[in-house]
Amino acid sequence: RVSAKTLVTFCTNGILLRMLMAGDNTLSTVTHVIVDEVHERDRFSDFLLIKLRDVLQNQTNLKLIISSAALDANLFIKYFGCCPVIYIQGRPFEVKEMFLEDILRSTGYTNKEMVKYRKEKQQEEKQQSTLTEWCSAQENYSKLNLQRQRSVPRATEECNLLGDGGDTVFNQLTEKDVTCLEPWLIKEMDSCLSDIWLHKDTDSFAQVFHLILTENISVDYRHSETSATALMIASGRGFLSQVEQLISMGASIHCRSSNGWMAVDWAKRFGQTEVVDLLESYSASVGFGNLDESSLVQTSGCDLSAEDRELLTAYHHSFDDEKVDLDLIMHLLYNICHNCGAGAILIFLPGYDEIVSLRDRILFDDRRFADNAHRYQVFMLHSNMQTFDQKKVLKSPPAGVRKIILSTNIAETSITVNDVVFVIDSGKVKEKSFDALSCVTMLKMVWISKASAIQRKGRAGRCQPGICFRLFSRLRFQNMLEFQTPELLRMPLQELCLHTKLLAPIHCPVVDFLMKAPDPPPALIVKNALQMLKTIDAMDPWENLTELGYHLTDLPVEPHLGKMVVCAVILKCLDPVLTIACALAYRDPFVLPTLASQKRAAMLCRKRFTAGTFSDHMVLLKKIISFQK
Repeated sequence: RVSAKTLVTFCTNGILLRMLMAGDNTLSTVTHVIVDEVHERDRFSDFLLIKLRDVLQNQTNLKLIISSAALDANLFIKYFGCCPVIYIQGRPFEVKEMFLEDILRSTGYTNKEMVKYRKEKQQEEKQQSTLTEWCSAQENYSKLNLQRQRSVPRATEECNLLGDGGDTVFNQLTEKDVTCLEPWLIKEMDSCLSDIWLHKDTDSFAQVFHLILTENISVDYRHSETSATALMIASGRGFLSQVEQLISMGASIHCRSSNGWMAVDWAKRFGQTEVVDLLESYSASVGFGNLDESSLVQTSGCDLSAEDRELLTAYHHSFDDEKVDLDLIMHLLYNICHNCGAGAILIFLPGYDEIVSLRDRILFDDRRFADNAHRYQVFMLHSNMQTFDQKKVLKSPPAGVRKIILSTNIAETSITVNDVVFVIDSGKVKEKSFDALSCVTMLKMVWISKASAIQRKGRAGRCQPGICFRLFSRLRFQNMLEFQTPELLRMPLQELCLHTKLLAPIHCPVVDFLMKAPDPPPALIVKNALQMLKTIDAMDPWENLTELGYHLTDLPVEPHLGKMVVCAVILKCLDPVLTIACALAYRDPFVLPTLASQKRAAMLCRKRFTAGTFSDHMVLLKKIISFQK
């Protein structure tokens, strides 16, 4: 649609990059380039800025304007060399902030686990005393009890859990709460864990695993006198293979014993370096270590009042910080709807799964809302929605109807809803990260930055004074990053390295070009990406694009998946390979349950689709084919 009469062109960063690949002369007739929302720091915006800075040196008539409401101005002033800065003062209304401790105090929110925690505080003190005795036990501790004969599970037992069909296994495998366990099971588990710790009796693990698999005891079962789990004990004693097996069964590395130690702390305390390395590597790959709020309250909570400290401690003991507390959101939503004035409510959630779960609770599960559905309009906002559906959110609701918007971070800047008065901020976002050592890309839930938190708060003050409810503490806010980590530092660089060959000057090495980014990626990661491109024949030894490399630059997928598709065309097996490539490029279609017993069942169900091939790719293909049928 661009013609000689075109005055303004709206396009994405990716489209402009594609235009620049045709040569710098593409912008010869352009006088101004405006790059908006630079604070998001996605890989294409940073990559575009590298190229535009080079173009500015050759085209003196070109003006570059970068804009954002939450910009790290000093970084870009330095990057572009003392460029002028224009501050445009906004006119937002006042927005009151309420942090997690304020919400818990003012609404009186509590749950069963919080009540249970308060009742168990005295028991915890007794457990700490017993645990201290355990930790100071001598290596030559004599056995006080006779060794019991234990049944060892058969190797085929796990496979038999699936039965004939396997589809009803999740209904059967529900982990029992410790209060529901029969006394003999508690006694048996406690005795096994004691033997493992005090006598280094590794044979007792066979009975522990047997009870977990057959009696549906939680893999995170806590010793009733010390609160230690099997993973903590195995870590402290340095039983590496058992640690690996417990993790594979779904054991949590973030559980804490009564003295506040996690499994890695047990390993460090007793000098088990191999176990420390394993647990720290696993923690990094899972990526949730930075979500631990209990330790933050313990180590940095000196400025908190006694009441707030107690509230936060009880809450964090009751809820998994790796998730979003939908119960608390529903409680808060009800309080807003019945105690506050009119106005739309915007709820920031990390991803689509949380959005759908909360929508179902509002519309179907919670009778307080479901029975009065005519009073509410619920909208979902995420990047995969059609533009037409997004526009519906902008319309004002009828009189007497409250608008509730469930959104990802797309509502921070990309979409502005003017009638929002209340914001509920979960404080979390899902972002991709790349482990350069394992070459694995992961979608992790992480805390947002302070800049994003301020942006979210500002959504509530567009048309009148508003309130922002933050589902995280003041302590957490103070410990957030100032700005989000640039995507260029946490994504695989193979695709950008290919595009660099089309954008960089002829004799400019890829590493040198990417080092000119506002926050350049480590040179080693770039070199690893180049080595992978050479391995798949996308580049020759001198870093020049091969014929295959030029084809891969036209495919909007990672290079190794692109080569997979190209080879499938040549070998005439495109349909199945294209299905596999799409599944790999998007996300794992398998849902990982939260309960450890169901995780084991999910793994067994997954194995059913291998059909003896031992191939993850064939599992994806067969699962999608069965879904289509």
